[in-house]
Amino acid sequence: MIKIHLTTCICMLTLCANQVAWGQSTPEAEKSAAIDYFDNTFADTCQPFSETKWRFEEGEEVNPARLELSYKSEYASSDTGYETAIVYKFFCSSGAYSQQTVFLQKSGNSFVSLSFATPVLEIKYEDDQDEKVSSIKITGYTSRSSLTNSTFDPINLLLTEQSYWRGLGDAYQKTTFLFSEGQFVLKSFEVDASYDGQIEPQLLIDY
Repeated sequence: MIKIHLTTCICMLTLCANQVAWGQSTPEAEKSAAIDYFDNTFADTCQPFSETKWRFEEGEEVNPARLELSYKSEYASSDTGYETAIVYKFFCSSGAYSQQTVFLQKSGNSFVSLSFATPVLEIKYEDDQDEKVSSIKITGYTSRSSLTNSTFDPINLLLTEQSYWRGLGDAYQKTTFLFSEGQFVLKSFEVDASYDGQIEPQLLIDY
């Protein structure tokens, strides 16, 4: 019985120590927890964090990027009416002319991966070279856990992605999300579906 009690006490002390360490939320502990969550959650879709560190050793960009987002909320617990959300942006993978990133948001003592609404398109062309668009229609919406070539405007709380359909960049889609009430909300969506060498997007969504 003594051994059982001692073991139980040791386990409880260890658990409490872990909770205190995370509760203190030092920058190092928080970042380490975010990296562990990223590696476990995106093991099948993204490169491990340890294999991508070299990409950011000499550049101005950091990985992961930690974002503190202050936003007005009618449910705010503070007297000012503002809440602060912590979001981590992680490099996921890259291709010939695109870079994929994923986003984690701190939730209590853990993290959640963010998903982003994306329109599903039905595109019809007038020719076999897809140079002239006959019609574009939104047929529904889906969600994605990664964004392509994403940038964030911390002043206006706007997250933008631009996905090029080919290297020339004349065919692409661009989506903008606003961080509102603690989440990213779809605000605008434009697409240039013609492979004609010209930049002539159509604005399909504008909230």
